[in-house]
Amino acid sequence: METKSKTITTNNKLKPILVTGSHRSGTTWVGRMLTVSPALYYVHEPFNPNHPPGAGICNIRIKTWFKYITEENQQEYLRPIQDMLDGKYSLLRDLKTVRSKRTLKQVLKRAKQFKTYQTQHRTPLIKDPIALFSAPWFYKNLDCRIVIMIRHPAAFVNSMRTLGWHFDFSFFLEQPLLLRDLLPGYEDELRMEQEKLASPEHFSFIKHGAIFWNLMYHTIKNYQENYPDWHFLRHEDISSQPIDKFRRLYTSLGLNWNQEIEQTINQNCTSENSASPLFYVTKRDSQREIGKYKLSLTPSEIDQIREITQDISQHFYTDEEW
Repeated sequence: METKSKTITTNNKLKPILVTGSHRSGTTWVGRMLTVSPALYYVHEPFNPNHPPGAGICNIRIKTWFKYITEENQQEYLRPIQDMLDGKYSLLRDLKTVRSKRTLKQVLKRAKQFKTYQTQHRTPLIKDPIALFSAPWFYKNLDCRIVIMIRHPAAFVNSMRTLGWHFDFSFFLEQPLLLRDLLPGYEDELRMEQEKLASPEHFSFIKHGAIFWNLMYHTIKNYQENYPDWHFLRHEDISSQPIDKFRRLYTSLGLNWNQEIEQTINQNCTSENSASPLFYVTKRDSQREIGKYKLSLTPSEIDQIREITQDISQHFYTDEEW
């Protein structure tokens, strides 16, 4: 499943790119592989309340997980995020956050990097699954190109359980605009599941993860229907054919592809090349990632995930892919 943009830049000025999707769907991997291109630089999760990229890069701290920004509430966000996408960096603002020698070194390193980015006229790539609900705003108001990652619900739930991750559904319930525009009909279910979070004896990682998957992919399904020029990539497809899929993605995003880029991506997507990876956090044997969940989940757990997600997952995955 792959949707390509029809727009290729013709004036050597690339538009900023937002790589988003659900957690554990390959957004970091794909974002890092795209920023192998010398035309781009990587910005990590400006929407993450726990670790935004730095005050010098984005002069706003978003305090709500999965913040939904739209024209109705954009006033405090528009200018700082536009400045970030324009590549504006403030060393003075970053220095004001320094509290230790370690953070001072980080800020000075960041300042040096941004000087290089500006000299080379690089374009930012924002990697942020937490910005999924705000993707239409990035597209309509900030002229970004959007890449959406998709992952099988059982693989997603298994990854979440392995990490011990779960999300407080109050993040959604406290955003009436989000419930109104993107998640209509989910409020009652979210309130019921939120109550279970406070009662460990009633909490199930399987059900919690499957419901969370539904929220993300109900939204992604609507995006596919309404934004045909966005790029939608299944984790499984790009894992099975990384070179072919990345080459196509580079081309459709207006990025140059060459042998050096191919070699670097191949090095970070297979276990055959023993050379040190460029990005250690993204090196993987991508083929082995496919179907890995079947080694950890029981057949009954997989059946439960399928039952909960079936109405939405059938849009992305066939019966044979279960």
